[in-house]
Amino acid sequence: TVYVLTNFNTTMEENLYRIYKLDEMGFDPYVMIYDKPHAPREVRMLQRWCNNKIIFRSTKRFEDYDPKRG
Repeated sequence: TVYVLTNFNTTMEENLYRIYKLDEMGFDPYVMIYDKPHAPREVRMLQRWCNNKIIFRSTKRFEDYDPKRG
């Protein structure tokens, strides 16, 4: 498992790049949010998608993730 710090002066594109690259390299990314109470909803949904390994393995791209479906 490799921690991925998000919401600390990073864009969503940078966050996704690091997550996808770690997954491609065979590591298990785990999203940690800096200042979570003030983080945008999109970053919180990114954490939910990535850290729930059932969701992460079934939906390989965050762009395809639908939080309403789980």
